[in-house]
Amino acid sequence: ALYNIIGVYQIELLKNELATTIPLDNLNALMANTDPSNLIHVLNQFMVENNLQLTTALDQYLSLSITPMVGASGAVFGVLAAFAILFPNTEFMIYFLFPVKAKYLVGAYFLFELYSAFQNNANDPVAHIAHIGGAIAGAILVYIWKKKDRANFY
Repeated sequence: ALYNIIGVYQIELLKNELATTIPLDNLNALMANTDPSNLIHVLNQFMVENNLQLTTALDQYLSLSITPMVGASGAVFGVLAAFAILFPNTEFMIYFLFPVKAKYLVGAYFLFELYSAFQNNANDPVAHIAHIGGAIAGAILVYIWKKKDRANFY
């Protein structure tokens, strides 16, 4: 949900930026009514017909508009966060040599995801914001469930 909320926000910012130079209504209708296997060809044809140049903003708009979100990694990250909250001192062996407690390992991984989310690397297909959202959701659920029934929590 966090990934989608931020994605919609980014699309709206790009729409405001592109609205003066590109017929967005026509572009959106074209993307909605075109078979995905033929979309690149149709978009290229649309740009030639409307004498448009591929700017960074337009490239980001097209990418955000047509790229689906697939996977369950956010849910897995939620389970990791919940585990780190419930069993913070459980040790994991990194490369079978270095013992690291769950709270530090998951905390470091969360910080890495937070850092990666703000890098905006075009070649990175990972939805880092989905991981962060999953961790937040997992932590919130554990605290809610833990507060309601401490005796029979797990």
